[in-house]
Amino acid sequence: MIEIHNLEIENKEEIKNFLRNEPIFTSHKLQTGNALSTYETHGRLFEQFDVFSKLSNSISEKVNLSFMDMWANINPPGTKVRPHNHYTPDHPNSLVGVYYLCKPNNSGNLIIEGNMIDVQEGDVIFFNDKDIHWTQKNKSNEDRIAISFNMRWHCPLIYNV
Repeated sequence: MIEIHNLEIENKEEIKNFLRNEPIFTSHKLQTGNALSTYETHGRLFEQFDVFSKLSNSISEKVNLSFMDMWANINPPGTKVRPHNHYTPDHPNSLVGVYYLCKPNNSGNLIIEGNMIDVQEGDVIFFNDKDIHWTQKNKSNEDRIAISFNMRWHCPLIYNV
């Protein structure tokens, strides 16, 4: 797993405003309650909306890999993400990532293979596509907003940075 704390994004507020004001979200089966995702209709945000180009470039520069897909998830209070992985036979050994755009206190952390990752707003976490992961319930009074993605990776991630 790779953790990057406080990834600098020039247009973070612009992305937040875009996601709060654009009708691009739908319900998603991996989440409970009233959680929303762009996965079904806008799964390649980095190609579909210019507002995500600085984010995708910042992430690509850190790991020198290309994106396969990227989507946004909003977890309102009381929602969580159920355990799942991103492995597919078509793209084995991909690198999974999550960028925490909005991470209020008490909004739940990321769990990877049973290990809690204490994430803060601005953090990006990378892990293997076969790793089972989920989130804790959002117990805050605000939305948790994460940008998730898969990148092309040709060998398993076996080190920590």
